[in-house]
Amino acid sequence: MTCHILGICVGTTFSDGLIDLILYGVLPGQEKSNWMMLIPVLIVYFIIYFVVFRFFILKWDLKTPGREAEGEAAHLVSKEEYRKATGVGVAGGKAAAAGKFDEKSAAILKGVGGVANLVDIDCCATRLRLTLVDSAKVDQAILKSTGASGVVVKGAGIQVIYGPSVTIVKSNFEEFVDQVRAGTISEETFIDVQTPESAVVSEKKNDTDIKDSVLGSHLNGQVVPLAEVKDEAFASGALGDGVAVEPSEGKLYAPTDGVIETVFDTKHAIGMTTDAGTELLLHIGIDTVKLGGKHFETHVSAEQHVKKGDLLVTFDIEGIKKEGYLCTTPMIVCNTDDYKEVKAVAEGKIKAGQDILSLKG
Repeated sequence: MTCHILGICVGTTFSDGLIDLILYGVLPGQEKSNWMMLIPVLIVYFIIYFVVFRFFILKWDLKTPGREAEGEAAHLVSKEEYRKATGVGVAGGKAAAAGKFDEKSAAILKGVGGVANLVDIDCCATRLRLTLVDSAKVDQAILKSTGASGVVVKGAGIQVIYGPSVTIVKSNFEEFVDQVRAGTISEETFIDVQTPESAVVSEKKNDTDIKDSVLGSHLNGQVVPLAEVKDEAFASGALGDGVAVEPSEGKLYAPTDGVIETVFDTKHAIGMTTDAGTELLLHIGIDTVKLGGKHFETHVSAEQHVKKGDLLVTFDIEGIKKEGYLCTTPMIVCNTDDYKEVKAVAEGKIKAGQDILSLKG
């Protein structure tokens, strides 16, 4: 407000530093930016800050660096020490320090053999991806009790299938594991006890009347039956029924009218809910989450309403293939259980927008 009143027009990026002052103040010239007026403003602010902060530091004897008591060594508190002391910044916050914690995350940790067996935590659009010391210690029954629709074990890695909500599961699980490793929660409090029923997640059924509908193809290309997709989680139907397309063009389109629920950071997948209530996952390629968004460009954002045929994502087919990944793109009905039948109605070559999937309520 001060700069506005004084007519100071110096643009900034993210730093508000010397480089910004030179680029957007000095170089455009005094007549355009009035940057010289900023110098006395900065001097006044410096004096105010120095006087005010010094007054309260001395008044309340705040132990700022360099003002420790005589003979007291300066000590920087680590993140782990802070979390252990306060319970802040970990799953459950201070409640965790009182013995309360995220039971679902506790069940997942128990299902993978404990914190000592856990090496790395990651996720894609639908799966919690964990690297373990020994995958033989995995208890699939416990993991499925947390709401997972399937578990895929590949060497030292496992994939626990949760669907589009996996990003929330991953975030909570990471915080919980940090809490256990910091000692805020003892692993003994949950690792040897029976998995609580409250950790079991049951999918909510859609209470509204489900209407029959037909979805258009999300791509130009060749229809691929879901069972033939070269990914166990998709091919087995663990994420839901649907159909896939081998694209001939790097453009993903909306298969029907609806609202974009999720645009994944890695840009390779879109979650949407159709106006008829169908929950869809559009997943470009197999394991393309590992590209970290490379070769993809999104054209929509979360909570945006789209019409059938609207462009959602563009992607470089050749670039993706050169990286060693398949471009086969499944369209999954995540709430398959709400329908009596989900059936592909097309085969062979198909154009975007043509009928490809029939849903009967």
